[in-house]
Amino acid sequence: MREAPPALVDEFSFLIDNAMPPKRRTFLEFAESEIILPDGPYQGLRYRVDRQPVNRLWFAELERGIWRNMWATGPSQSSKTLVCVLICALYHLFELRETIIFGLPDENMAFDKWSKSIRPVIERTKYAAEIPDVGRGSRGGKFDSITFRNGKTLKFMTGGGDDKSRSHFTARVVFITEADGMAGASATSVEADPITQIRARTRAFKDRARFYGECTVTTKAGRTWQEITNRGSNSEIVVPCPKCGVWIAPARADLKGWEAAENELQAGELARFYCPECQQPMNDDERTVAVRDCRLVHEGQRIQPDGTVVGELPPTRTLGFKPTGFTNLFTSAGDLGVEEWNAERRNDEENAERELCQFAWATPYVPLFSEIETLEADAICKRGRKGFGRGLVPDDADTLVVFVDTGKFLCHYVMIAGRPDGRTHVVDYGKFEVPTDDFGIEIALRISLREFHDLLGDGRPTETGPLKPFDAVFVDSGYAEHTEPIYLFCRSTDIRKAGRRFRKFWPVKGYGEGQQAGTSYSRPKSTGSVIRWIGDELHIVQLKRPEPPPMQTIQMNADAWKCRVHDALRVPAENVGAMTVFQAMPKEHTAFSKHLTAEQMFEKFDPVSGKVVRKWKCISRVNHFFDATSGGLAAVSFVRARRPKHKGSISTKINAPDLTTDDGRPFLVSER
Repeated sequence: MREAPPALVDEFSFLIDNAMPPKRRTFLEFAESEIILPDGPYQGLRYRVDRQPVNRLWFAELERGIWRNMWATGPSQSSKTLVCVLICALYHLFELRETIIFGLPDENMAFDKWSKSIRPVIERTKYAAEIPDVGRGSRGGKFDSITFRNGKTLKFMTGGGDDKSRSHFTARVVFITEADGMAGASATSVEADPITQIRARTRAFKDRARFYGECTVTTKAGRTWQEITNRGSNSEIVVPCPKCGVWIAPARADLKGWEAAENELQAGELARFYCPECQQPMNDDERTVAVRDCRLVHEGQRIQPDGTVVGELPPTRTLGFKPTGFTNLFTSAGDLGVEEWNAERRNDEENAERELCQFAWATPYVPLFSEIETLEADAICKRGRKGFGRGLVPDDADTLVVFVDTGKFLCHYVMIAGRPDGRTHVVDYGKFEVPTDDFGIEIALRISLREFHDLLGDGRPTETGPLKPFDAVFVDSGYAEHTEPIYLFCRSTDIRKAGRRFRKFWPVKGYGEGQQAGTSYSRPKSTGSVIRWIGDELHIVQLKRPEPPPMQTIQMNADAWKCRVHDALRVPAENVGAMTVFQAMPKEHTAFSKHLTAEQMFEKFDPVSGKVVRKWKCISRVNHFFDATSGGLAAVSFVRARRPKHKGSISTKINAPDLTTDDGRPFLVSER
């Protein structure tokens, strides 16, 4: 164990030279004998550390005399400001009788802090008589310092104002509250940030200088979290599990049960903390007993089964103290469960998550959506493959598919060729009208799709001349009013050969956050009478219909295939997995490119599971070619996965080599 430097052990010797009584109380003794709480649920009662046992660890670390800088955070309303700033400030002012500097973001906050927090606490102690009745701060109004009758000064310094406001004053001890609100330098400052400037007021005291910093955690880049974890001891509070006895530090992901609740009352009843080791739940009484036996383990140390902390102290003079939602006994597991349940149902998802992180869990807020890399429309326009004009299929293409995104008045389609090594090429794209006003949606859709069927013909020419036939055509059937006419159209295009039915046109329904269904895709685990086939982020479903014949449709993970489109468009054009488009003047691809960038991919952090998942954020509703392109990639995967591997199959005998049976069974099985 590292020993404290002599200069730090002698921390109070200079005070003794100034007529300080030889015996001093500890921080904890001072707190419990002097502080009477001015407000809150324990208003009028004397401070007791057992109400929030983790604070005992804080006071114990202060007594060690080895830390020069003490940084703390914690959940909102968990007593962190009272314990880590106010009590310590009064201890230095009255027990140690020394001048202190108190830093805050702005002047107005300084006055509020004095009138609403500091003075009310002092007035309930025996040091109330030390408050001056003449001079600055004695009769209200704004002021930047107050000198008590013991001759010691409380000097306020703020993050606002010019650099001169934070100079020409010296003290051994500095306190900063709401640190993240004053961490950055002002635009006009030529010096360091305000916190560093204020801390510099202690330089004359060298190793005897002390700095206390406190704030609700904001982000990982925030000053408080950086000081605690990167520059500080990054200490962890551990407790013994009441079930298995292992020393644990339960986190947000270990609060469970509230997810299954149907209302907030049930969420409060079901919420429990679970041991991350034995996965057993603990009630609030068991949690309280465990927290009262807490230990502080600094980074690099470990705790033995008997509760002894072993290992060297980290090579830093900064204490990083961070109680959590679990150790905050002012809040029950049920209270936290209700907060989680309500936050999950709020419309302002970002704000709800920010509030939970900062106020309930004392963890940095990670934006739910962080943009990965914006895909620019101009970049797509430049991906034209030289020598491949519209409608020309590469010779090495093994698959040719089409996806039709249907609409009430307009349909959009994209034709994609699958090439080796996961490469794909957009052969063609376009749109055709639906005469809904003339015939109604059901008849109009069937007319338009039939005309499109005839327009497609048997295939498209390759670069050396032979025709490449279409392997599959996916038709979007996600909108309820489109479903039945699309089902009827797809069945009407089935090919019969030797008593067998084969399907080239497939109705498809996409699932994802931006889809009409509004639900995420759920991949089935096995096939059966309903699930007839399972592929990569898509599967075939046997529909239950009131009238025969039976119908099958494809369900696909729209979000996943959109991710793959953007990934493919970021890959250099000739590399494995890249997507290219037919060669044309850049302006010709402008509309297509804007559709493909109408949604942008973001990484979303799921605080409950602790995982980062990809999500989509809508930039523009004009995204039809994007839906068709992602569906086209899914169609390529579908065809390749269902293509027969053996020779001599029927696919070699007709001009539709990759047609599939209607009932989802192997290729050579006849229709029943």
